Amino acid sequence: MTLLAIAQELDMAEVVWTLRLDDYAPAAVPQILDQAAKAKDDDILFFHDGYQTTVDAILRILGNVSSRGICSSRVVPTTVRRQVWLDYTGDGRTYYYAMPTRW
Repeated sequence: MTLLAIAQELDMAEVVWTLRLDDYAPAAVPQILDQAAKAKDDDILFFHDGYQTTVDAILRILGNVSSRGICSSRVVPTTVRRQVWLDYTGDGRTYYYAMPTRW
């Protein structure tokens, strides 16, 4: 049985990010902020826990996206496919059936 089949059986949606922040060690806060500056409406950002640099960057990221009119939202299932790894052009791209929506 595949992970997707199990998720569907449990009435769960598979969610994959559209913008990788490269926030894992040894990333520096400026590097994380540069990646996050690429965020646009409907992007799903992925953060790693356990890294102080990620914690230090989050409030600045939220301020940056908020100043550009982008707000945080919840993720809901959808039938619309969206490409993952938007900055990657190889054959290994995957798709997901979820999208952000206003609270």
